Amino acid sequence: MNTCVKTLITSLLLVGAGNAMAASSVDLSVRGMITPSACEPSLSSGGVYDIGKISAKDLNADQMTNLGEHMLQLTVTCDAPTLMALEPQDNRPGSSFDDVPSRFGLGLANGTQKLGFLEMWFESMLADGVAGRRSARPTAA
Repeated sequence: MNTCVKTLITSLLLVGAGNAMAASSVDLSVRGMITPSACEPSLSSGGVYDIGKISAKDLNADQMTNLGEHMLQLTVTCDAPTLMALEPQDNRPGSSFDDVPSRFGLGLANGTQKLGFLEMWFESMLADGVAGRRSARPTAA
């Protein structure tokens, strides 16, 4: 091979190699989605709060009749460690005797008479078998 052809081939190789090394950065795009952990609440007794049959003669006509304490266990199962909050909502607003946030109305009889309320609070809170702590924020009246 003559020197001129060798020089031409060498020059082309060097020019091509210089272009290949010229890129100093590369963009990389990553796509995906992070979803929060899912939690499922459940109540003991299927969520049924059964006070049994009560005769009207056993109820006080002019003051509140206490029907005793009943307990239901709330269990929340999450698929990963999760911070969570509970915000109870009264599905019969305006039917409780007063505006105490932990009391939930039982509805109205004859459209105007308040039947009463259920009062709710949390006890013995556990998180992964360890005693948990609860915190509360003030509720708007």
